[in-house]
Amino acid sequence: MIRGAAQRHEARKLAEENTDVSPEETRYNVPFHVGDIVFTAGTSSGEATYKKLLNTKKQIGYRYCPVIYDFTPVLLPQVHQKETVKFYHPFLEFNAEMADFIFYGGETARRDGIAYQKEHGLPVPPSCAIKFGSDIHREDEEDERTDEEKADRVKEIFKYYGIKGPYILSVGTMEIRKNYETLYRAYLRMLESSDDVPQMVFAGHPGWKTNDFIATLDRDERVKGKIIHFAPSDEELDVLYKNCEFTVLASLYEGWSLTLPESYWYGKFCLCCDTPALKETAGDLAEYIHGWDEKKWAERIMYYHASPEALKQREKAIAEHWHPISWADCAKTILKQLKEIMENET
Repeated sequence: MIRGAAQRHEARKLAEENTDVSPEETRYNVPFHVGDIVFTAGTSSGEATYKKLLNTKKQIGYRYCPVIYDFTPVLLPQVHQKETVKFYHPFLEFNAEMADFIFYGGETARRDGIAYQKEHGLPVPPSCAIKFGSDIHREDEEDERTDEEKADRVKEIFKYYGIKGPYILSVGTMEIRKNYETLYRAYLRMLESSDDVPQMVFAGHPGWKTNDFIATLDRDERVKGKIIHFAPSDEELDVLYKNCEFTVLASLYEGWSLTLPESYWYGKFCLCCDTPALKETAGDLAEYIHGWDEKKWAERIMYYHASPEALKQREKAIAEHWHPISWADCAKTILKQLKEIMENET
């Protein structure tokens, strides 16, 4: 929350013009004052809270600036739980009515948001697109281990998870939207066509309705010890990114992807699903494949695995043209915008 210089008596004056909530109730139920900027990066608080916040905002006159990450639950409801889809519409309506300014996770999400608001006859608040950070470890963290100790730790992690040779990495929650099943089917095609198939690591927590898929992976003798899945710690994820050949991201929809910029933060090329948000993030630095084209995924994964020079050219382009964003950079962008909002309205 950013506190403005306006006085408390202005909140009482606003309260007298609206009888839904008394000044005393307003004052004691929320800690906000006229001139404040309330920034939230959360999602759902429930419809009862929405009504209360809308009323208190009318009473007090503070400003509300949320982050909306993406519109997956309304654009691809089939890949989300029913409860998630149910609460997301009220969440979007509340923010359209409540927000003085909205931060969206990228231009694709901003475009989706404005289209949603217009389609449903909602207010269209001022907004901007922001880019989220891609650094996993803080830059000021110092690793005092020797090179030998670091190498031993990598060997320890690889041995524990059964990583024995070259591997391709896919990072993200193992949920339907992330489309790991297409990668699994592509991998089976790779096994049919070549004896030189790299391991594939799925790095992410199990998500909604993936128990059957994970059980299939675990029972399929064809991929046993070849497709490896687990939820890594930050340290393990750092090791996985640094040592993979390249990454793959078959996700059917993203807001501002976290894992694609992470891959480029480490200088690793990524084969991506052909979706607008991922194209917005990577531009010409990625290669794009239709989400369901398992044959193409298999062909291109094997191509880059067997073509080190082509992979080096991709990595060179990333090194020359990628502009990494840290979480500190992201925070500074948001804070600068919030300060501009305060200065323009004081």
